[in-house]
Amino acid sequence: MRLLARALFAIYRNILALFIYLGFTRQKVHDLELPVDEKIGLIPYKSKKPVADIPKLYDVKRFPKADRARMRSRRIRLTRPLIGVLSRLKMRSIPSIPSEHSRMIRKIYPKLFTRAWPHPPVVPPEVASSTDLLADLAVAGPFADYVKRISEDEVSRVNAISPGHVDGDAFTIDLEELGRHAVKDGVLPIGCTVIFRYDEDGNRLATQSVVYRDAVVTRTDDSWAQVEKVALCSLSTHLTIIKHNVYIHLMYLTVHTAVTIDTLHPEHPIRRLIHHCFQTALIGNYEVSQFQIRGQRSYCCTLFSYDYDRMIEVINAYLDVFDIRTMDPIRHARLRGVDHPEFPYPFLANVASLWDIIWSYVSEYVDHYYVGDYDAAKDLELAAWYQALHQRIPGGIEHYAGPLKKDAVKKLCATLIYTSTVTHDNVNNIIWNYTTLHQYIPTVVPEDGSLPRADLAFDFLSTIIGTWKPFNMLLDGISSVALDAEGKRIMDGFVDAMKVRQADMDAEPFTYHTIYPKKLNFSISN
Repeated sequence: MRLLARALFAIYRNILALFIYLGFTRQKVHDLELPVDEKIGLIPYKSKKPVADIPKLYDVKRFPKADRARMRSRRIRLTRPLIGVLSRLKMRSIPSIPSEHSRMIRKIYPKLFTRAWPHPPVVPPEVASSTDLLADLAVAGPFADYVKRISEDEVSRVNAISPGHVDGDAFTIDLEELGRHAVKDGVLPIGCTVIFRYDEDGNRLATQSVVYRDAVVTRTDDSWAQVEKVALCSLSTHLTIIKHNVYIHLMYLTVHTAVTIDTLHPEHPIRRLIHHCFQTALIGNYEVSQFQIRGQRSYCCTLFSYDYDRMIEVINAYLDVFDIRTMDPIRHARLRGVDHPEFPYPFLANVASLWDIIWSYVSEYVDHYYVGDYDAAKDLELAAWYQALHQRIPGGIEHYAGPLKKDAVKKLCATLIYTSTVTHDNVNNIIWNYTTLHQYIPTVVPEDGSLPRADLAFDFLSTIIGTWKPFNMLLDGISSVALDAEGKRIMDGFVDAMKVRQADMDAEPFTYHTIYPKKLNFSISN
């Protein structure tokens, strides 16, 4: 039976790899076009099939002309059921991935992948040599914006389980919501709270314990290795399903794109400012929806711990608590109580430098077109844009942006540009050398203590490798859509500032967890 499972998996793997390889060879990169007068329209997410009852998500009535959606949507509709048929070749007796990285890559990275993208995932040195992986990933890498200062409620909850275990000087990563939903048979429940303290020297964060299933598990406990895997699996689950697919793609960018096109005329200065963020965003989001979220065979169901109904529950629970302030890296750090950390925090330094460039650019641009707050407030189209965003984004925008003044416009535009470029690079590209490493960061934790099956690791890779297809890069420029000569100068100045930052970073040692301007796309979908 094992031999049959291996043979069928090899057939499945090579056929799917062929489809992906052909996608690379046929990829066309289209120049950024001027916006046109058109209407997109938002409709309830459950209006389209397969039905997914997620009240706070929206789908679109039609795609922008620049998305060239007709052929791509047809390919998506044809490919989705075909992959479903192919997946029936897989058997549950497929072996686990090898623990040794090079052997794992040979098993899950076929030759056609190498021809398409000759850079298979590697194990970053800080991961390979880590003696405290949770603490290392809390400050650098794709999970580094989860850590926060412990709350009083958390102190009380933890100390009720283990008296005197923590005080107000601790830090946490809170993923308890994931533990409120049942998981599939054969895998451990996920959801936990990771607790960090300063190390013995008082300089760096160190993992103290994980609160899991109403128990405090420390690093000296026999169950630590398994519980650490649960914590890492929880992080991967939240980042992939909630932060990346739902928050960024299906909620934030879908709403922003449709609302902006529907409310701001093609020559409106704010539409020109953020227009590059919408390049193929909606047709790309349609693909994310069809393959990642909708239906029992969607990748988020087959790869992670929940069945379809439970996954929808989790998505709705997290949409209920979405806060737009978390999309602003500086405000988010302040909310987490780590905006002035006393421990090394490479991630915050990295993103803050890029945010400063984006904020300066957006401020100069908005100041050019709006002399005073009154000019922004009397712009009727801008008022309709602001109101529509407030109504459609879960939790609204006013508590972050404030009333419709210039500062509100700056915040909303800077946050959108930052999300489309920097944040998306972190959750979509930086993860290539992190969450693909299922021997370290699994998508499920088998009850029997084994490593995840090879088909799960392969399927996860196959959902990500397509993002390396050629696409528009931010440093290639965005000023082709400038409204006037001064607008073009400001846009070019933004790209030049990013190039200067890149040159400074080139003089520093390379790390896999760093977000580099030269690797930024100017929108989220290719």
